[in-house]
Amino acid sequence: MAMPLSTEVYLLTGRPDLVAQTDFAIKSILLEVHKRDTFPNDRKEILIDLVTTGRKVAGPLPANYRHVEYVRSWPTSSIDPTEILTLIQPSQVMTSLGGNFTDVFYIAGTHLNALLSKESDRLLLGYYALPDLSEAGAAVDWVALRYPEMIIHGAAAKVLGRIGFREEANVQRAEFQNHLETFWSAELYGGALGVQDHS
Repeated sequence: MAMPLSTEVYLLTGRPDLVAQTDFAIKSILLEVHKRDTFPNDRKEILIDLVTTGRKVAGPLPANYRHVEYVRSWPTSSIDPTEILTLIQPSQVMTSLGGNFTDVFYIAGTHLNALLSKESDRLLLGYYALPDLSEAGAAVDWVALRYPEMIIHGAAAKVLGRIGFREEANVQRAEFQNHLETFWSAELYGGALGVQDHS
């Protein structure tokens, strides 16, 4: 059984006393890597029950929402999703002629808002999620499971940099960059082409 990421970071930094700093560094690197792009493994789909129904609707975004992929109307009266909605900016809600757009959506704060051509009581949201950075979530995060060395070296670089060991931090940062290139190649290029097997 593999050691926890934090134990591996302690071995590289020689500072098992820096528990909080190490935990923060691991979570920080995980978040940084996830936010670098839109990875297929971060894609989620959820039905949003709307707080307002009809043709002008709104519903809450999931707590782990990061980036939208698509939105479709899916009334409970329909077996399948119906219209595919188009993303607009909130400032575009009204056209230059004063008429409302239809079958469009926009994000306003923590809510998804839509203007529909037909009434609906729910929307299907395809989105990219932020990682779960709780202790349990970080332990089973797909990036941490597939590329633990990348996370370990990145976190060690952060810890060492914070305590003033710049030379050692630069060595760990270089190792992180090497692993990041492998990750990038596999997940964006190889993963997209179906040539990388992580089973």
